[in-house]
Amino acid sequence: MKIEACETSAVVYSYEVDFFSSLPIFDELACSTRPQPKACYEVVVQFFTSEKSSPFKSWLFFVLLFILLGMGVAVFRKMKINVPIDKNKMKLGASLYEPKKRVLIHQKKTIELTSKENELLSLLNEFANETVTKETILHKVWGDEGHYVGRTLDVTISKLRKKLEHDASIQIKNIRGVGYRLIIEE
Repeated sequence: MKIEACETSAVVYSYEVDFFSSLPIFDELACSTRPQPKACYEVVVQFFTSEKSSPFKSWLFFVLLFILLGMGVAVFRKMKINVPIDKNKMKLGASLYEPKKRVLIHQKKTIELTSKENELLSLLNEFANETVTKETILHKVWGDEGHYVGRTLDVTISKLRKKLEHDASIQIKNIRGVGYRLIIEE
């Protein structure tokens, strides 16, 4: 880039900017701190390619762009698992889940859930495709009820699996000795 005087076309100021080295900083330009006498100036901008330009820089730019796009797609897919349709409904696999009404709707068939099944499904859905420990489930679903019988969680999981069996895209998997995982396939 160069700045020429209008009358003489003499170069008053000039500088060269390398695109890759100037990416992070756009706030300070060359000549911005110099005193500028009042006169008529013309700004001349030339774009050219340099033989000394490293192919590594453009290759690196495209690799970083590809990585960012990949991360964006991964985040979008993760968010897509339980997309809220409105405040009280959400998509769960091929079904529609309404936690406030305690129902699961699959192909126009409404499946009612007990309060514990509903709390358990909500908790597992909150951590979809992640393992939730038995201790966490017992604490959040049964809380301090104190009369927890050893097989209550297993029985509730079994009943919930039976209600989910119509939707092949949803599965509750037992992670032996750890807890359970709600697997939702797209």
